[in-house]
Amino acid sequence: MTDSNTSIDDYIPALERLLKTARGGDEERFLAQLDDLTSLRERAMFQDIGRLTRQLHESLTNFQLDSRVASLATSDFPDARDRLDRVIEMTEQSAHRTMDLVEEAVPVVEQILTGADQVESRWAALDAGDQVNEALVARTRQFVGQVADQALTLRKTFSDVLIAQNFQDLSGQIIRDIIGLVKEVEDTLVNMIRISGRSADLVEQQADARRRREDSDRARNQDDVDDILSSLGF
Repeated sequence: MTDSNTSIDDYIPALERLLKTARGGDEERFLAQLDDLTSLRERAMFQDIGRLTRQLHESLTNFQLDSRVASLATSDFPDARDRLDRVIEMTEQSAHRTMDLVEEAVPVVEQILTGADQVESRWAALDAGDQVNEALVARTRQFVGQVADQALTLRKTFSDVLIAQNFQDLSGQIIRDIIGLVKEVEDTLVNMIRISGRSADLVEQQADARRRREDSDRARNQDDVDDILSSLGF
């Protein structure tokens, strides 16, 4: 049996020379030519070893990729899904909290507007030259005090709104991590496609070489080869 890169045609010239020398009785030359024939076979063997080494390397590379894909599928993807669920949860909580705070602030603003209208109306009702009565002064002072308290309430509400929006820092980091994971998946798939394409090219090249050898072997007179091998005792 010959290797994938060396056909039986490569051995025929060496075998013919070896047979001729054997018939001539030149033992030293016969042994030298036999060494040449052995070297030819060794070169073929080294080529086989090289090819097997390449296949082993490709297999190990594929195994590493398969292991990483398995890790992505069993660990990283579920973790990413959980983190995205957490982002959705935080977004919903923030949205609900913000709406609640806005709803709390609206009545306060309405009270300020109502009080301002009342005070402004009473001041507008005074005719020019009328003295300001104590009741109007007291109502105005009361309104100013209420506005101060309500302003403090609104300031706290707006601060709570800002706090409710702080989730964006954490959710943004989570989303960036997910983007990195997607990029890794993309690189892994591209690498797998590249290796698969290279393996397919190698298989096609080997198939073409095998077809060429088979055509050449069929064209060769096998009877002559059998005679040479038989005369050498193979």
